[in-house]
Amino acid sequence: MCFSDDDFKLTVGLTKTELLKMCEFFSSNQPKTKKSRNIQAREEVLLFFIWLKCGLNDILLGFLFEIKRTTCFRIRESLLAFFSDYFSKHVEFRTFDERSQEKITFLGQMITVIIDGSEQPCRRSIYPKYEAQSFSKKKKQNSITTLVGVSPKGRILFITNSFFGSLNDDQMAKVTKSNWYDKLNEQEWILGDGGFRACSAEGWRVMTPKGSSNLCRLHSHFRIIVENCFAKFKKWAMCREKLGCKTNGSLILDFHHQIWICVGGILNMRYKQREVKE
Repeated sequence: MCFSDDDFKLTVGLTKTELLKMCEFFSSNQPKTKKSRNIQAREEVLLFFIWLKCGLNDILLGFLFEIKRTTCFRIRESLLAFFSDYFSKHVEFRTFDERSQEKITFLGQMITVIIDGSEQPCRRSIYPKYEAQSFSKKKKQNSITTLVGVSPKGRILFITNSFFGSLNDDQMAKVTKSNWYDKLNEQEWILGDGGFRACSAEGWRVMTPKGSSNLCRLHSHFRIIVENCFAKFKKWAMCREKLGCKTNGSLILDFHHQIWICVGGILNMRYKQREVKE
């Protein structure tokens, strides 16, 4: 049976060409201490991306690839670490000159970064401490959240570490300030929604909605760029569905961050491909 590239991409998240590239890279760079799992490297990569795109559990993956459920878990865990390291190189803050090439001007200021936070639901923890920390008053659910910054052209500039859902957007911005805000040039401004008003009040160079309805509409017109970016993340099941993980505490935060880095890297990889064509 022959599948079109579009059908293949719906299931794996990658085109056939992209998947072959990932297989070749993994085969030539996989850990030397890797134990035999009675499955080829190409099949491991295929299994990983099907899981990332469709969110299939280990029972179904084991049935599809005719391997044990525990083997599926080990493959996912190993390849998540491998590919999050690989794709992290595709999510970079870049230099001032590079960021300024993708700027927009709003109210006379140069906007080079558009930021927003994204929540993903997670299962309730059996530990009271983590149960309280993961509950989001905004969404009324247990969740994990992260802050994402994109250029006005939609390139992902950074994905912060993941946090439990009790932390709101401006709190995440303050905690991660040294990783991105402090690296901005004094000419650069940020565009954000009302969740960042506390930062603006403290003197941060961040534009939040204010003024006339026309200005608010123009602000929303630009801010939708980061919302469109989130929509692309959410096409991947592991970035939208309720996270079920056997780990607790900081480990599930690392798990979430690695997933978002993998998908963010894929989106930026495609951004670069479009840039070359243009």
